[in-house]
Amino acid sequence: MTRIIVCIFALFISLQSLAAESAPTDESIKNLLDAMNAKQMLEKIRAQNATSVKASILGQLGGRQLNPQQEKVLNATSEKISNIMAEVMTWENFQSIYTSLYKKNFSQEEVNALTAFYKTPAGKSSMNKMPAVTQQIILESQKLLVPVQERIQQAAQEGAAEFRKAQ
Repeated sequence: MTRIIVCIFALFISLQSLAAESAPTDESIKNLLDAMNAKQMLEKIRAQNATSVKASILGQLGGRQLNPQQEKVLNATSEKISNIMAEVMTWENFQSIYTSLYKKNFSQEEVNALTAFYKTPAGKSSMNKMPAVTQQIILESQKLLVPVQERIQQAAQEGAAEFRKAQ
């Protein structure tokens, strides 16, 4: 009988800890996104997108000097790509993604703590700086790949040739 009471007590404690680790509500995630200024941050990212796309294309060209016609093509292409990306980079799409991912990865307690942090001066400051930091990370990452780009292309070509032989 004592074992049954101990088991029931242990089960009760386990259920309480599971309840404490419950998934966050949609409303709490919305509050977190508001505290993070996520919608405004997405707008900043969209605005920086044209520069990022152009830099990415230039990185793939290995730093070659472009003639005026090539520069014109580069500008038109990067604008076209940016416009296509803007079609899907809407707040409605991202809010849905954020909500789903935060529910899967954070507890209600964690969402509450994050919301509280992002309402502080340090939290607000970090969120204001994140788009620029993210942009710089992307640009620096692309620079790392420039020296090995030919080797990557060679490996891809060799892999494609081997794949065709294996058919």
